[in-house]
Amino acid sequence: MKSPATATARQHSRWQQVLQIAGAFAIVAFHVQAPFSQMGWAAVEVFFVMAGMNMASSLDRDLSLAAYARQRFVRLMPELTVVWLATLAFVIAGRGSAGMAWFLGSAPFQLQNLTPLFFQYDLPRDAVFGPMWFLGSLFQLQVIVFALKRIVSSARPHWLIAAALCVGVSTRLLFALWKGHAMELDGSNAGVLYCMPFCHLEAIVLGVLLGRGAWPRFGRMLPWGIGTALAAGVLSLWLPGIGGLGGPSFEFPPRIHGSHLWAYPLLAFASGMHCAKDGML
Repeated sequence: MKSPATATARQHSRWQQVLQIAGAFAIVAFHVQAPFSQMGWAAVEVFFVMAGMNMASSLDRDLSLAAYARQRFVRLMPELTVVWLATLAFVIAGRGSAGMAWFLGSAPFQLQNLTPLFFQYDLPRDAVFGPMWFLGSLFQLQVIVFALKRIVSSARPHWLIAAALCVGVSTRLLFALWKGHAMELDGSNAGVLYCMPFCHLEAIVLGVLLGRGAWPRFGRMLPWGIGTALAAGVLSLWLPGIGGLGGPSFEFPPRIHGSHLWAYPLLAFASGMHCAKDGML
């Protein structure tokens, strides 16, 4: 007879599988511009939250930082290698681009998400490697969180998430100021920001906290989380456009009305409420 703990773990595993499938379909639908898929890109935050939940148990293991980084590197390399070889084939065939050259040189070190600072995507050709920014950002965030595991394991949850919010928002603000305007980013720079690891810091830290059992029944706040996120996006429709840009602040990527500062943590919390073990779903 299965124990209640085993049954709960299996149920949670199945629910995560459902979320992973639904999130993958949402992201694909967004990229192929299927009807009603404009918010599909936001499902990426769900994957960062789940990654944090999955790594929570690793913080209690007797692993060195180098050993953990090596494990994560090996785990992520098969997918990256397939895309790397496909990109190399494009270059050999004479269909290469500046972005492909940057990707080929940076991907073996899981730094490919940082390279859009130095080139502009040449679509549709660069779509062959574009999604690989996610693996680089995920690897970097997981290594950073593991390096701080003593703090993560001992700090009070509300202080930890407050610190993640401060670091996440401040780094995005500094990036925006570097690009010329604190409350506005053009589409190109907003896309670069989206690939940076600290853009998704709140999501992975929240996932780790949920994975460690902090904030039981956090998922019961799901209506509040979704309502707040949607209200913030709808409210931006009524705000004047900045620099000729209009539309809701949840269009991809968040860039106007300061949405690059507040949209990501809101989506992280809404995603966490979906993923919570003791949530409504």
